[in-house]
Parts: sequence; C-alpha cells; structure tokens
Amino acid sequence: MDAELVVSFVIGGGCAVMFAAFIIQLRRGKWLNLIAGNYFVTKEEAKTPEQRLLGRRVSNALVPAIPLSAFIPFAAMAEAAGVQWLQTACLAAVAASTLALVATIAHLFVVYRRETRAAQEKLLAEDPSKEGGVRLNRLQTRVIYGFLLFMLAIYLGTAVYTTLSS
Repeated sequence: MDAELVVSFVIGGGCAVMFAAFIIQLRRGKWLNLIAGNYFVTKEEAKTPEQRLLGRRVSNALVPAIPLSAFIPFAAMAEAAGVQWLQTACLAAVAASTLALVATIAHLFVVYRRETRAAQEKLLAEDPSKEGGVRLNRLQTRVIYGFLLFMLAIYLGTAVYTTLSS
C-alpha cells in the first residue's frame, strides 16, 4: 500500500471513529455545548429533557456521516487495486450516505422549525408586542435555509459536472 492509501485510511477511519464518539456522547447527554448555538449552556441546563432531546436529535442526524467517511478509503483502495465494481459500489455508498446526511439534517431543521413556529405563535398570543423579534427570527431562519440550499446546489452541480466531464 502506498502512502496515499495509508493516509486515506487513517483520515477516513479517524473521522468515522470521531463521528461515532461524538454521536455516542451526544446521546448520553455529554458534549452538548459543541452543538452550534449551545456553547453557553450551563451544566444544570444541559441535564434538562430539552437539551437531552436536542443531543439525541443531532446525533441521529449525524449517523450517516460514519459510513460517508468510512467508505472513502475503500473507494481509493479499490481504485488503486483496479477493482472497478468495488470502487463504484463504494462511491455509490458515499453518495447515498451524503444524501442521507443532507436528508437527516433537513429533517432536523423541519422539526425544529415546527416547534419554534408553535412557540412563536404562543408567544405572540400572550404578548403581541414581541412581533418584531419573532419577525427577525423568521428572517434569520430564511437566510439559513437559503444558504443551505445554495451550498447544496453547489455540491450537486459540482457532482453532476464531474460526472459528465469524465
């Protein structure tokens, strides 16, 4: 095995192990402060059911990242060995894992959007003066969705271009 394959296995395997450890710790309710926007959560607040639910949901969304990072070195090894069918199967698994990762993250956003919308409607029913803050929050959500769709379009466009050019 040449150095590129060794590095590929070390990085791919290391990423798979890292994702697995991250998922396990999130499900156990640990490392919740590593979730974006959750850095300043206190230890007491991290033990609440809402934070534990957040950890489980994010860990579920990250599960497809394990096979995504694990199959890349096998595709490189199959290419080096000249086994075309194995390389194709590994790249198909990488593509399926990528789509699953995007789908689970999108599902996570949809679930939290519904819950946030319900909380915002309840807040507006209790205090109509908070409408400006709710409107700003919804604008931020739209900007985030737009950015994610833009990034997905770039990724898919690059994948299609690469496939068609080869």
